[in-house]
Amino acid sequence: MATLNNRKVIEIEIDGIDFNDAPDFCDAYVYHAVFEDTGENLTEEQMDQLVTENYDEIYELIWESR
Repeated sequence: MATLNNRKVIEIEIDGIDFNDAPDFCDAYVYHAVFEDTGENLTEEQMDQLVTENYDEIYELIWESR
């Protein structure tokens, strides 16, 4: 499960997925995510940090979206 600052992040939604660009998915990005404990939406900066710190989990979500 993806976390940011030791807080669980849920409802991660990704856009820009192009399977013709696999395995790089350079255009894919997280456009929505929520802290589970408060229901607070992550800011754009936090979503960028989420991807950086949880790359494997985000990459898996991209493949699961197929």
